[in-house]
Amino acid sequence: MGEHFAQAAQLATEFQYWNAAGVLLVHAAIALTDALTIKAGGVKSAGEDHLLAADLLETVLVMDAEAKRAIGHLRALIQEKTLVSYSGEFYRQEDVRRMARHLNRYHTWADRLLTD
Repeated sequence: MGEHFAQAAQLATEFQYWNAAGVLLVHAAIALTDALTIKAGGVKSAGEDHLLAADLLETVLVMDAEAKRAIGHLRALIQEKTLVSYSGEFYRQEDVRRMARHLNRYHTWADRLLTD
C-alpha cells in the first residue's frame, strides 16, 4: 500500500497538486511503518496520532544509527503533515520536494528490512 501512496504522490506532483502530494507522501510513510511494525513485532499502530506509529516502530526494532536516521525521516514527514493540517498553511513545491526526499530515504531503508 505504501508504494501506491508514493505513486499517487508522484502523479499529484506532476499536476502540481501540492497538498494532495504532501498528504500522500505522509500516508506512504505511515503504510511502510505499519508493514514494518507488523513484520517485526506483529503489531500495528491504530491511533490518530501518527507519531505513535514512529514510537511503536522504535520499540519493535533494534535501534542502530541507521534506524534512528530513518525514523528521523519518518518523524519529519509526520510533523510536516501536522503543521499543514492544523495551521491552515498550504504545501508548496519546495515543501513537497523536501518531503519526497525524506520519504525516499525512509522508503529505501524500509524496503531493505521488508525484503529480508
